[in-house]
Amino acid sequence: MHGGVSVGRKEGPPRRGRLLPSRAGTPAGGGDDDGAGLDPVERLVAKLFPKAYRAEKPFGLDRISVEQFPDQYPSRADLVNAAPVAGDSKDVALFRPLLEQTSLERARLQACFDSSARGSGGFEEAAFRAACEGKGACVVLGKTRSGCLFGGYTAKGWIGLGDERNEVSAFLFCSEDGGQRWEKLPKVGGGALALLDKPGRGVQFGPDGLRVPLDGRPVAYSRLGTYYAKRTRAASRTSLFGVGETGQADLEWLKVFCDADQTSTARGSFLFGY
Repeated sequence: MHGGVSVGRKEGPPRRGRLLPSRAGTPAGGGDDDGAGLDPVERLVAKLFPKAYRAEKPFGLDRISVEQFPDQYPSRADLVNAAPVAGDSKDVALFRPLLEQTSLERARLQACFDSSARGSGGFEEAAFRAACEGKGACVVLGKTRSGCLFGGYTAKGWIGLGDERNEVSAFLFCSEDGGQRWEKLPKVGGGALALLDKPGRGVQFGPDGLRVPLDGRPVAYSRLGTYYAKRTRAASRTSLFGVGETGQADLEWLKVFCDADQTSTARGSFLFGY
């Protein structure tokens, strides 16, 4: 299992000018004559069609790049340098750095669901579904009674059709110091079962990574290690929550943030068949 890393908030713009993989394991414009870093399929294609493999537009087709479709690439615990976006709320400013290499990295975010807002419906799934379905990529953020912040990123969001969504870019995160130091915990074992979009189950990342039942109770459950990476610097490495909360925590509030301009919805529709 790959562990998450504990990171502090970093100021300034994200790293730019780094080589972007236009093919798995190979930087754009880079050579790979010895086949190092290629998987077996890539190695075979490179051997059978060497010119096409190295071409910027093989067979006249554009390559998929991480800048165009970041959610086609696996999340990593060290991707924590997304720059602030004008208009970020206090909550969004806390977790914005974690959104590097996601479709929401530069998006204006707004709270589409807030259990603590007057008239929001509280911890009820009907209110959550009405506010969040069809919004595309989203960030979930919650706070436990002990003060621990936790949440998750989904590139696909919710549509309410009972799907088990596959996402390699999904991740969970948590902080026990008010968001000054985050632990980012990527999806492990491939993208399978990253998000369970099943009516009646509330918010659920993996079968056990993070579950907020939204059945009227302000409670959440978490078990890390099977579908999402374990923590590295906590008393309980297998839970998103704070000391004494282990795998279950009472919540103060739960919020969901989506793209205010809905650009990620259009992108998600193309990539994932919404």
